[in-house]
Amino acid sequence: MKGLVIGAGIGGLLSSELLAKRGLDITLFEMNRGVTQHFTGELTGASTTKIVGEDCVDNRFSKGMVVSLDSKNEVGVPMDLFLLNADRIKLTLLERAEAEGVTVKFGTRVQRVMKGNAVLARNESVQGDLIVGAEGVTSCTAKEHFPDPNYRTLRAIRYKIEGRHGLENDTAHFYIGKRLGMGYLWLYPRSEREFNLGAGSIDKRDLIPILNDFMKSFPGSENWRIASKGGDLIPYSGLRRAFARPGMALVGNAAGQVSCLLGGGVESTLQGAISLAKAVDKEGVMDPSQYMEEFNASYPRVSRGARLVPPILKLYSTGRLFRHIEKSMEIVSEKDVIDFVSEGRYLRPVLKALFLHPIFSAGIFRSYLRVRKEIVIGT
Repeated sequence: MKGLVIGAGIGGLLSSELLAKRGLDITLFEMNRGVTQHFTGELTGASTTKIVGEDCVDNRFSKGMVVSLDSKNEVGVPMDLFLLNADRIKLTLLERAEAEGVTVKFGTRVQRVMKGNAVLARNESVQGDLIVGAEGVTSCTAKEHFPDPNYRTLRAIRYKIEGRHGLENDTAHFYIGKRLGMGYLWLYPRSEREFNLGAGSIDKRDLIPILNDFMKSFPGSENWRIASKGGDLIPYSGLRRAFARPGMALVGNAAGQVSCLLGGGVESTLQGAISLAKAVDKEGVMDPSQYMEEFNASYPRVSRGARLVPPILKLYSTGRLFRHIEKSMEIVSEKDVIDFVSEGRYLRPVLKALFLHPIFSAGIFRSYLRVRKEIVIGT
């Protein structure tokens, strides 16, 4: 059985390796001349390190700090996340895939994925029993065979910066504000003298001036040097309604397995590759239903995206979202967040909101009812 994988990002690389282990003869197509030329997210959970190894980890965060660029309010969030080295993880996965006998064709753009399980690359048709589209949000596989009008993407820009930042290395910083719209800016320390700075937003606005202005306002930024820049389109709407059919499947961004508003990125993309491989039997035949069910069971919060994102966006369109977020940051303490994350306790912040800010609480409830009613009427 022959498999054709399109795209040598982390989803395509791991899919190639695992499918080769299942006995398929895999050819991997990549339009770039190597695996390190394109943007890859780097913040991930613990399960990723079990797949790629600790050698691909640059830093570990035990805490996150959410900061308002408008009011300067902030709230701490406990976490256990890892900052990967994107180039190292892709080179590691490439070495593993080639060790399993995967044939990698660099500098080869797939122009079309045709009916009858064939891809057109360099004006040559190549036949495969299983085609895996892992070529990101611009996936021709998804466009031709898995159209979904609810699939949405946002633009993200990232700088890697050299220079002292003065922040605690075990804390990831997230910044929100009206200028960013529905999105956020992030600062992830890699060491005392190196960090990631980036921003993403669903609004069609120029993020580079926002990042540049943030840098100018940061103490000591005159000594910073931008070592590299990257950018990409990232899904935020959750899974496509279908991302597999007989003989064909999507993985990662192409499938909507990344939903940055609800959690998901490197970790969920790798889970997509694992779920796909599990759905392939000893004869090399992939069961589409098993693949989709396996992923939904393994990473449910991404699959919930298609249901949760519409009311969030509707609330945002009313102009009330930021007012609620700002007030919430005044009410919720770090202890409240820790209690909620570790024990699922939410009564304390709810009671604080009701007794200390009854008007605010009524506003949230009223906004929720309005949004819910509008969505129900519109469906």
